[in-house]
Amino acid sequence: MKEFEFHTKCKGMKLNHLCFADDLLLFYKGNYQSAMLMLRGLQAFSNASGLTTNAGKSNIFSANTVKQELEDLCETTGYKKGALPFRYLGVPFAATKLSAMDCENIAQKADNLWVKWVDHVYMKGVQWKQYKPLVECSWYWRRICSIKDKVKDGYKGNDWQKGGGKYTIQEGYKWMKGEMEDWPWARWIWSNVNIPKHSIICWLAVRQRLLTRERLEKVGVCTETRCEICGESKETIQHLFFECKFSNECLKLLLKWLGKGIQEPDIENVWKKLTRNVKGKMSRKFITATISALIYKIRMVRNKAVWNNKVMHPELICKQIKQECKIKLKMQNIRKEGRNSRNWLEQLYVTD
Repeated sequence: MKEFEFHTKCKGMKLNHLCFADDLLLFYKGNYQSAMLMLRGLQAFSNASGLTTNAGKSNIFSANTVKQELEDLCETTGYKKGALPFRYLGVPFAATKLSAMDCENIAQKADNLWVKWVDHVYMKGVQWKQYKPLVECSWYWRRICSIKDKVKDGYKGNDWQKGGGKYTIQEGYKWMKGEMEDWPWARWIWSNVNIPKHSIICWLAVRQRLLTRERLEKVGVCTETRCEICGESKETIQHLFFECKFSNECLKLLLKWLGKGIQEPDIENVWKKLTRNVKGKMSRKFITATISALIYKIRMVRNKAVWNNKVMHPELICKQIKQECKIKLKMQNIRKEGRNSRNWLEQLYVTD
């Protein structure tokens, strides 16, 4: 966007953010307009991923910013006003050049690296392949060394058995994991188009691990087993997805929006039946993302029915799913899709 202005030191690289684990640093020129554009992008990311910021742990750091604009920004976002300099992962952040004192702790930290400590305390100059831990070593260190001994079996002489004779972490992991059963529905559950929280609930549902009343009755937690949404049948995974009148009605509304049809839907095969004759990778992913969102919403409705005695209308549920899926669709590149597939996706975006 032309209206957005990069931070002076980040303009050359067009850098506006850095991520580390669950931390996010945003950089922009200190004006209100750039800040709001940055926050708008952050909100779009939150809507698409389901991840949100914690205002109580977020701070705004500024230098040479108009005081009133900074106060307005803090009031709008709910973030606190931070003070420079501050430290992140032991590294000082300041508006001025770092002094020798600022860098002293970093230099000292380099002398206390875990690798050097391990070599000094445990290995004492012995090569890793020849090293064997002593009995008095800590249990975690002996555990690490036991993994090393297992990996030795993957070598033939000095060459790794797979991957062209060169060991990599990826090849070592595959070798230790061994042959595993192929789960055909894993592709649609863990699709990169799905919202993560949707994928997790789908995974639990397909693996029959969701805590339905049927399961809770078996462990003695409850005695009532009827579905809280419809009150007609026993609450099982099969009933919730999609034998229940409510979930079946939601599915029909979404299928009408997608222009698809299906008979006798069930949670394990619904994705396969819907994508069987669909051309275009993104089209298939969009359909499965919609089903994942529906499964998540049904679980959410079920929980609210249990705790609040309220059941949302199917049309409202489907409206929420459409909005979420449209946001995800907007972030995808559909130019490589075929003409028919691309037209279908574009039509979904403008259809309610």
